[in-house]
Amino acid sequence: MSPQMWTSLGFSAAVVAVSVALTRWNESSWRRFQNQEDVDSQENVYLRRRYRRRKQTNILLGCIGIALFVGSLITEKWTFVVFWCCVLLAVLWVLLLGLLDALDTRMHYRGLKDQYRQQQELLRREVDAFYEAKKETTTEDDDA
Repeated sequence: MSPQMWTSLGFSAAVVAVSVALTRWNESSWRRFQNQEDVDSQENVYLRRRYRRRKQTNILLGCIGIALFVGSLITEKWTFVVFWCCVLLAVLWVLLLGLLDALDTRMHYRGLKDQYRQQQELLRREVDAFYEAKKETTTEDDDA
């Protein structure tokens, strides 16, 4: 094998190894989530979508890693062009999934932040009402 083949094989193996590591990480975080009992339905839907997107991305990344090596073995011109166009589409799909994951994560946590702000405002009103009631009680005691 030529040095270029070894380089291609090494890089492809590295991409596949990253894909396997990310897949295992995704699977372990999914198992941890499934063992939790106090997850609300909105969080459940978000985590399920995230799991599917990331699993698809990791599998495609592994396929791209294999394709990098296989593509270096192709010698016929049209096969080469069609093959690399397919690889390019897979890479673009991975990028799209990454963008969708980032967008969905941002929207999910923005919604949580809004919920927490509403809860914080409700608690602030309760504290203010408590201090107002205490102040009125103190004023009435002073008048008596």
